[in-house]
Amino acid sequence: MTSNAVCVFCDDNYYPPADILCRQLAAEADKTFDVFLFVEGRNERHAERAERAPYFVRRIDMDTLIPPGAQFSRRISRPAYNRLFMGLLLEERYTKALYLDCDVAVWGPVSALFDLDLQGAPLAAVQDCGFVKQGTPEIRKRWNDYLASVEIPDGQRYFNSGMLLADLTAWRARDMAGLMAGYMARHGARLTGMDQDTLNFIFQGEWAELSPRWNFQLLWSGFGLEEAIDTRIFHYVDNIKPWHDLVFTWGSHHMEDFNQRLQTAAWPDFVVGARRADHSKRFVKWRLRQALRWIPLVGQRFERENRQRRQYRDLTIAHVLQALQDERYLDVRAGLTAIDPMAITKLAQNRVREI
Repeated sequence: MTSNAVCVFCDDNYYPPADILCRQLAAEADKTFDVFLFVEGRNERHAERAERAPYFVRRIDMDTLIPPGAQFSRRISRPAYNRLFMGLLLEERYTKALYLDCDVAVWGPVSALFDLDLQGAPLAAVQDCGFVKQGTPEIRKRWNDYLASVEIPDGQRYFNSGMLLADLTAWRARDMAGLMAGYMARHGARLTGMDQDTLNFIFQGEWAELSPRWNFQLLWSGFGLEEAIDTRIFHYVDNIKPWHDLVFTWGSHHMEDFNQRLQTAAWPDFVVGARRADHSKRFVKWRLRQALRWIPLVGQRFERENRQRRQYRDLTIAHVLQALQDERYLDVRAGLTAIDPMAITKLAQNRVREI
């Protein structure tokens, strides 16, 4: 009987990609964890699937735990906050949990993560990719000022909450509902990161940093880093996901990978159903831009975007090299991940894939 759990949360809208992810996790050979999908909602068609799922499905109602001041958006729904309560939702025998967002793809076994000694930290996570957009001192200052205004003073230490390796004993020792309610009462309407800001506030100064191998965020892709570090968990942090087939421009291999898993899980109508009214318009606009890029004004815009992508590449390389030099990555120090600094340095010579 294992003490490890992988947790995924969704509502009925995100049930298909959540199911696909959980099936992929449940199929890992010799896994050392149980897989749980926590669902808000009562879709009868999904309930029938849940009975046949090769993982545990729990229906939950979080009205008593989510405070009134919690903020939501089309991108951040209520289930995003539910990860704060993993310690309450799982049985006491589970002492370590890996939380994953629905919009990730698992590219290899993850059981080894549970062997990682967190060395007293309540969780381990990966730095948020937002730093690649902070290319000037002015932008960095605005970012740091914002975080300081919501009680997260160290802007250089801000994790992405799409993958969390949690010590549930430490989480259960905290009043997560009370901490969240107090934080929302003070800052709710102002939070741009919403649930992610909340988690960074609660665990600031305490979390252990992992290498991007375990939460490789989309903005870091396109110049070979994901292959250089043998990425295991790839996170589609953009609003456009690989199942948005008309408008996803980050590489056909991502869509092919998702479609293969989609067919295995038998969701034949999901991709068509996920298309929004604006997708066709964006698809036509993108193809038109590609066809007219020889026109100077259109070509100049492509060059501006490519210049920005090269800046993202250089900032990402510098960040990884600095983290290696400072020995910040817990998984690298523990021997779980091997990253060659010379190989990372050479990535600066690679062309950046256009999007």
